[in-house]
Amino acid sequence: MVTGDILMSRKIKKMQEFFGLHVTGKLDYSTLSVMKKPRCGMPDVADYHLFPGEPKWQKNNLTYRVTKYTPTMSKIEVDRAIDMGLKAWSDAAPLNFVKINQGEADIMVSFESGDHGDSYPFDGPRGTLAHAFAPGEGLGGDTHFDNAELWTSGANGMYII
Repeated sequence: MVTGDILMSRKIKKMQEFFGLHVTGKLDYSTLSVMKKPRCGMPDVADYHLFPGEPKWQKNNLTYRVTKYTPTMSKIEVDRAIDMGLKAWSDAAPLNFVKINQGEADIMVSFESGDHGDSYPFDGPRGTLAHAFAPGEGLGGDTHFDNAELWTSGANGMYII
C-alpha cells in the first residue's frame, strides 16, 4: 500500500525532473522557488491521452496571426518575439510557420484581460501569464497572453516574450 508521504514524494520528484532540478523528492528551496513563479494557466504536464485522437497538427505548414497586441511593446517587438518562439519550434519539429495579417489562422495569438471568452479568465498582474490550446478546431492552437502583465522584449519590464 502506498502512503500519502510516498505519493507526495513521487509527485515532487516528477516535478523536479520536469523543471530540471536536483531530484530529491523533498520540498526543498529550489522546488518551492519554482512553484511560486508565475506560469501559464494550463497544467505543466497534461495527460493528452485523455483527448480524443491525441491532439497534434494534421499538417506541417501552419499559419499564425496576432489579433491583439499589448500596449507595453511595439507591434514590431511583439512580432519579433513570436517569430523567435516559433523558430524554436520549427528548429525542433517538422513545422513551418507563416504569419498572416487577416483571416483565420491555425494559431491566433492575442493579448487579453480578465474574462475573455474561453473559460480560462486571466487573474491580473503577477499571476497567470498565458495559456494555449492543443491543436484542433475553434480555439485549438490559439495562444493568449495576459495583457495585465508588463510585457517587454528587453530587461526593462516584468515579463519577456
